[in-house]
Amino acid sequence: MIPIKLNTLPGLESLPDAVTVCSNPHSVPFSPPIDPDHVFSVDVVRPILGWMLYDSPDMLLLFGDRGSGKSSTLRQFHAYLNLPMFSVSGHKRLEWEDLLGVKEIVDGDTITMDGPLTQAWRVGATFLFEEIDRAPEETSIGLNPILDGYPLINVLNGGEVIPRIAGARCAATANTNGSGDVRGEYNTANILDQSLMDRMQAVRVDYPTPEQEFALLKKKLGDAIPDAMLNQSISMANDIRFLHAGKTDRLSGHVQASMAPTMETTLSTRSLLRLWNLVILYAGVEKPLFYALDIAVTNKCSEVCAEAIKKIAEAHFAGGASP
Repeated sequence: MIPIKLNTLPGLESLPDAVTVCSNPHSVPFSPPIDPDHVFSVDVVRPILGWMLYDSPDMLLLFGDRGSGKSSTLRQFHAYLNLPMFSVSGHKRLEWEDLLGVKEIVDGDTITMDGPLTQAWRVGATFLFEEIDRAPEETSIGLNPILDGYPLINVLNGGEVIPRIAGARCAATANTNGSGDVRGEYNTANILDQSLMDRMQAVRVDYPTPEQEFALLKKKLGDAIPDAMLNQSISMANDIRFLHAGKTDRLSGHVQASMAPTMETTLSTRSLLRLWNLVILYAGVEKPLFYALDIAVTNKCSEVCAEAIKKIAEAHFAGGASP
């Protein structure tokens, strides 16, 4: 392992040279692939780095609205540092044994194939439990002993004892903070057991700042969309986000709260990028922005919400919306 300056990572250029982190000098197996267009946020990287440097078996929970960059930031941080990662996505049928491994018959013999948690504990890697609030609580609560620093017991392999070694740690992502879906938006989310929550460091991941979001979109889209239109779309997205969160005092001058008394959806960076890619794809149709907006966003909303979003888009792009 060698120290590298964090300000060499995209988006972290403002950090002083003294802020360093240990990295593998060469690529390692099971390290995520680098996304050259990813842009990091200091506010999100700071608690991730603190969790990695803090000598504790605590799990890190990154929570926030869809498309805010929870998983991508953690994966890309590991990618740039050449650190291994194993992951699983939570769902209602996920069982504790799925994290440990699976029994397979090979050449007539029954062998145990390691699951993602067992693999992470064997090699000293991060185990990422994505959508942890979608998994049954009897599955996620099985993490409690290793989050106290005890060895992992692989019951699928005769009770094998796997001690925690350097680099072995647990992280999780979720759309909720573990208290359940209070807005009726993520209706498959479960309430996480408080005994598990007590073993976590929890960090909210918000959507990027306008400057960060512009940099990300610019890297992905290049000069295909004029800068002024990218900035206007970011302002539009933030107005939708503010209405969704009930923060009407932060609306831009283009929008009034009366346009959408209730906003049932938000507009993620992922959706914003999809919107502009569709505008480019359908550049020859009439009103390509609104055609793309239907496909990317409003066709998945109620009629009332869709109409409100279209009004907001019209307010922002009153002067034209073609690249």
